[in-house]
Amino acid sequence: MDELINEDYDDFVHLLMMFYEEQGLLANKISFLEEGNISIGCDVRLPSLPYLLDFPFIHQVSGEEPYLEDFEALYEEAEKSSFEQQDIDNPWILPSRFVSSLQTTQLETLADALEFVFSDYASFPEPAKAAILDFYQHFGLKEGFYQNQDFTKTVESEDWQAAADLCHRPSVDEIRNTFTRQCFIASSSWQADDHLEQKNNFEEESESSTEEQELGDSDEISSEENSFEESAVEENDLVDDTSVDDPITEQEPLEPADKDEGSWEQRLIHELKHGEGVIEYMYCDTVGLVTVGVGCMLPDAETASQLPFIDRETGQAAQKEEIVTAYDAVKNSYTDNASARFYKDKTNLILNEGAIEAELHNKISGFVSRLKKHFPEFDEYPDNVKLGLVDMAYNLGVTGIVKKFPTFTKGVKDRDWQLCADQCRRKQVSQERNDLVKSLFETAA
Repeated sequence: MDELINEDYDDFVHLLMMFYEEQGLLANKISFLEEGNISIGCDVRLPSLPYLLDFPFIHQVSGEEPYLEDFEALYEEAEKSSFEQQDIDNPWILPSRFVSSLQTTQLETLADALEFVFSDYASFPEPAKAAILDFYQHFGLKEGFYQNQDFTKTVESEDWQAAADLCHRPSVDEIRNTFTRQCFIASSSWQADDHLEQKNNFEEESESSTEEQELGDSDEISSEENSFEESAVEENDLVDDTSVDDPITEQEPLEPADKDEGSWEQRLIHELKHGEGVIEYMYCDTVGLVTVGVGCMLPDAETASQLPFIDRETGQAAQKEEIVTAYDAVKNSYTDNASARFYKDKTNLILNEGAIEAELHNKISGFVSRLKKHFPEFDEYPDNVKLGLVDMAYNLGVTGIVKKFPTFTKGVKDRDWQLCADQCRRKQVSQERNDLVKSLFETAA
């Protein structure tokens, strides 16, 4: 366990996932908890029984898909056994890869939230971040914060030894408690300056190695339908339905919008629409996530039902039941390597231009707010730098920038725009888009 902590100190989410996987903590069957709560993986809470039908559960023997009645029967069985999981005959399982992806997404979302709770969270030692993340993953952020205020105070004061003494959770496996405690102990023994120097050295070596590998793969990347691959948070580089059936490689080359055409926000919108595509109907992205508009991922049918979909033919507002049905039809039609146009006849519901614009503006506003938290001088940066940063955040997520591009992040903080230009290349986007963003930073240098 000590070797695991030391080996993976550069990425606390990966460190925690490695531990969960090694200890077999990523359960691929649901657990029914008291008060109607449901979980899967390692404390990933699911909101309701109907929500389970959105996941690819199968019967572990027959391979059949479940009905809602199957989960309702399991819950009744759980109630009768006072929620003792070993007494429940549960044959429904999720693919391990799906559980791992779900768990990683949950941890990354919680990590983002913790940055708002603890203002210095991003600068904590990596083992401490992993331990804090595991602690609140078990309780939930709100419950963990208010029910464990003494522990919370030790984190706020960065007293890792005290945190190690207070992190024990009676309802958690001892091996997990031990891991959390050892992460805090390891953090308490690190000197901040030594840790920073060690981490910077590791990051530079890692970044250099990654760049060499990516450059070696450039020919392969450019041939894969303009590099529409999976990204960290929003995996949505897609076909623009307003042009052709094939990927954007057949469109005119993407050029930066002229500086005189409007504000940097307006230029950003222009370039995101070209880079991401504008799709008025729901479709599945390259990894099967339902998406709409300008790369707006819809995690579930409930989220989709909050958007103002209308009937393509009548123009009438869609009812919630219609949206849920359309969402399920698209999701269940997922086909590898299919373009967005493939899903056009799977649903008759669309978002009009105004609704797509509103969602896009909301998404951009969220990224700008989070970028300002990591880069307090954001408002003072040149417009092209702002544009480039939000473009990267749209594709990677803000946490993805800070965590996966440490040298680039250092360049932003130092206002070394040439360094940013040299370090901004993303493997999961097209060469055209990479060149555009690089040019944005170079013009600011």
